[in-house]
Amino acid sequence: MIVYLGEPPEQLLTRSELAVTTEFPERNDRVPDCVVVDLSANPLRTVEELADDWPNTAIIALLDETTTPEDALDRGASDYFRKSMVPDHTELFCRRLTAYDDQGASTPSEYERLTAYDDIESFELTESGELTTISDSLARLLGSTPDELTGTRLSDHLAAAEVDHQPESDSALGDSSDLHSDGPSELSLEAPNGETKRLQLYTVPKDETKTIGLVHDVTSYYERLEELRLYEKIAEAVPDPLYYVDEDGIIREVNPAMTDVYDFSYEEMVGSYFGEATTEEGEQKLYEAVRTMLSDKNDIETRIVEYEALSGTGETFPVAHHISVVDSGGGFDGTVGMVRDITERTERQQRLQVINRLLRHNVRNQFTLIIGEADSLAGNVAPEQERAVQTILDHSWKTLDMIEKMKTAGDLLNERPHSQPLSVTEAIDSVVDRFAGTDAELTVSAPENLEVYAIPGLIFAVENLIENGIEHNPSDEPVVEVTVTSDDDWVTIEVADNGDGIPASERKVIESGTENPLEHGSGIGLWVVNWIVQRSRGDVEFGRSDLGGAAVRLILRKYR
Repeated sequence: MIVYLGEPPEQLLTRSELAVTTEFPERNDRVPDCVVVDLSANPLRTVEELADDWPNTAIIALLDETTTPEDALDRGASDYFRKSMVPDHTELFCRRLTAYDDQGASTPSEYERLTAYDDIESFELTESGELTTISDSLARLLGSTPDELTGTRLSDHLAAAEVDHQPESDSALGDSSDLHSDGPSELSLEAPNGETKRLQLYTVPKDETKTIGLVHDVTSYYERLEELRLYEKIAEAVPDPLYYVDEDGIIREVNPAMTDVYDFSYEEMVGSYFGEATTEEGEQKLYEAVRTMLSDKNDIETRIVEYEALSGTGETFPVAHHISVVDSGGGFDGTVGMVRDITERTERQQRLQVINRLLRHNVRNQFTLIIGEADSLAGNVAPEQERAVQTILDHSWKTLDMIEKMKTAGDLLNERPHSQPLSVTEAIDSVVDRFAGTDAELTVSAPENLEVYAIPGLIFAVENLIENGIEHNPSDEPVVEVTVTSDDDWVTIEVADNGDGIPASERKVIESGTENPLEHGSGIGLWVVNWIVQRSRGDVEFGRSDLGGAAVRLILRKYR
């Protein structure tokens, strides 16, 4: 039973499967399964009072324009729905109520039965098995016309048919008495166009002398059945957990990986409420994701939700849940999704965060101290020791610079930014201004009003390349040229210099994407460039420039 405090929408009152009333039951009567509190007609304290009086009753707060979800949940609401959404999303609102209404809970629907036959044809036989009438399309399927088939025996025309299944009482397709059975005969028949048709043949007596028959073309049924079996094989082979949950949140199907990861048996999972396999916070996140997809104007088909899942042993573990809404054309029909255990990824992120913090703070502070002490020694050592002190300073500054680049790269990439339109000219101009005081000859050739899809870190990538072309250039007169070209789909930003070029071993490491003790880069700059461009869904190419040094090309998608 559902108690509605307010004025229920007409669509809700007409739902036969929901028992809705606007009157509170007497204390000795049945406790409501769910209470809907319309906060445009009731104060927020009503939610708190109901939560105290009926702790086991679900309370849905119907939010007005001024009340936040947090306000309602803090007062004891177990769920909420915005009143402004009800007119356009009545079906979804009713589905939420159905999940709480014990009396009106809908019987779990089975998978869509694959019995949507293309055609149902009919015929009529005499006692001796001769056709008296036959439908036009069935006659065409037999390669003839009704007039030509009338008076002939049906069994003669089906003689070439392969009988896949035939009830025991239906031993032959001869006299009409042989066709009477409790089940259908299943036939494979080659049609005049060469296609193989799967047919089901049913017969019932019309009177003492005649039999009526029905023929179902079940070709599409078997095609869909085979397709379903293929999907089942795929689902069983996928190593990640897959599931289907109906509109009431009840699990209807899972693959073996789902039971393995959650440590439930198949029988325990199927038929249970999906919320039992999630924490309260996880369930709320999933509900929000589904509601957003159903109301989103951007037609987002899949959302990724990260939360703590709950195993059959009561342990929690982090998951990345890819969830999609099932819509068969008649409204919300549940969700399907893939759940990935991200325990290893989470632990790796935690380790990286610790290492990153040590590098950014502890190690950085240590090198700052070393530089300070070395500076104080620089003017107070014997001439033969000055070189050693300068070496300490040079390497300390290089290490500190590497740590700063790692810090910047971490800040740019750890937030997982998305690509967005960026002005190439503005990005390059802002970088060039930073090198205005150097002795290098820095030139830029770029068209105006050109934009690319990239993450904001693109500026840092260009800065790294220009810095490499200046600071790691042995020439007395460093030259760096930045050239931007484009075609219909792509934009290429080339940074060329007159230095020694990038060693082959360095390029090999970046292009392979891995380092090992025998093959590794000398710094982090090119790695940062590669990471930023990859995150921007672009590509990096290395080559020799016309100036004699390195040429690094950043290839990015053009924004139109």
